[in-house]
Order: sequence, then C-alpha cells, then structure tokens
Amino acid sequence: MNVYFEEKALERNAKDLIPFVATHPGSILKEELEARGITQKEFAKRIGILPPNLNDVLHGRRNVTKQLAMKLEEALGIPIQSWINLQSRYNYLIHNGVLHPLSTRVESQ
Repeated sequence: MNVYFEEKALERNAKDLIPFVATHPGSILKEELEARGITQKEFAKRIGILPPNLNDVLHGRRNVTKQLAMKLEEALGIPIQSWINLQSRYNYLIHNGVLHPLSTRVESQ
C-alpha cells in the first residue's frame, strides 16, 4: 500500500475511535468547576442543592435532570440543552451497551 494512503487510513481510523468508557456529564461539570476554581460545597450552595447530591452527579451516581440543567445554565452560562444532550447521549450509550460506565462503587472510608 502507498504511504500516502496508509497515512490517510490512520487519520480516518483515529477520528472514528470511540472511547471504551462513557463520559458522564458530571465529569464534565467537575472539570468545569475545577477550571473556574469553584469548590463543590460553594457551587452546591450557589445552585441550591445539597453537597452530597452534587458530589453524586460529579461522580456519575446521579443524572443531570432538566431541573439541574436549568440551575447549571443559570450559574455557569452553559445552555440547558447541552446538559440534556450530554445526559441523553450517555444514557443511550450505556443502555445500548456501546460503552461502559465508570465504576460507581463508593469506596469505604
């Protein structure tokens, strides 16, 4: 095979890669909070939910609901539909066995 065609095949295959583990929208939210320097406790208070409930979302143990997505939009400026789409996509991939969720096992402390 020609080197040019081999390189193009590799580029195309790299673009088509799908991660083995699904990304829960809570992981994205966690990264967003870290990037903005906002603590979980501070953010939970700001959006009016209990810190343990926020922690569950950040670790993929709770879904991002429409109500939570509304609060996230208000607090972070990220549209409701973005959060709903992320959660819907995650649910679809997990439900259909396309990807596997991260372990949601709670470590004993």
